[in-house]
Amino acid sequence: MKMNEELPADVGSVLTQLLDEAREALKNENKSLFQRILRTVRTVVENKIPIENLKSSLLHGCDRIESLRSAPSENTEVIIAEYLRQMYQRLSTRISTSH
Repeated sequence: MKMNEELPADVGSVLTQLLDEAREALKNENKSLFQRILRTVRTVVENKIPIENLKSSLLHGCDRIESLRSAPSENTEVIIAEYLRQMYQRLSTRISTSH
């Protein structure tokens, strides 16, 4: 896949919305909702992202978040929030704006 390939707008929109919802669930300490959203993010990434480097990056973020949640520390939520922000940023730079 080419480095400058764009992500279909509908896929990008779904994922950015899910990441927003994940950040909100994290902020509200709704752990079960957060986990469901993260599983959905993973599924969408695995099935709908054709750009391999973007897919790998987003799956890495999901893996790291799951690892952090399984062994929480004092700063876990801050670190998870940063992973979510970075994933959102990666997506937003790759979403197609053409119709």
